[in-house]
Amino acid sequence: MKKLFIFCIGLCLCRIGICQVEKINNGYNLKEHCDPSNCKYFKFTNNVSFPQGEGTDWEMANSEIAVKNTGFYLLTGDMYVKGEEMGARLKFEIELFNSSDEIIFTTQTDLIEYYSEPGFAEPIVLSGKIPADIAKEMDFLNFMVIESETVPYYELATDCYGPCNNYQLNASIKALKKSK
Repeated sequence: MKKLFIFCIGLCLCRIGICQVEKINNGYNLKEHCDPSNCKYFKFTNNVSFPQGEGTDWEMANSEIAVKNTGFYLLTGDMYVKGEEMGARLKFEIELFNSSDEIIFTTQTDLIEYYSEPGFAEPIVLSGKIPADIAKEMDFLNFMVIESETVPYYELATDCYGPCNNYQLNASIKALKKSK
């Protein structure tokens, strides 16, 4: 009987260790790939939540943007969609400012469909190109959510999550390094 009791406790501990669900912190990934001589790096220390306040649909931590002088930009973060088996459709706007605090360029992302495993934060990756002269002139930037909708994951056209999100992050970092 004692062996059976110890075996049951062992199984419970094993289940707790294997099934523990926590948000993954992928950290900041771009700074080491952004040489200050030809790249501008921005790190956002606050989490981006939408909508802000209580009852948020999703949250993004570790947001960062690298902008090469050639105009190639890469925005990444660790995103977590709240709710069982929920995904999100998102659209962002990026505003670039010069040293006089004037907006010199605005761009919007395409509609992004995003899904992460329930209870986990996974990388979200946005990249694009802006005019090189604007990239060189910009001094700081802002990005904001202009469209957001949470939907059940099966309504999304994408089936990219987990390893696919990690692959997109790694492939985009390689593209950042290769862009001249």
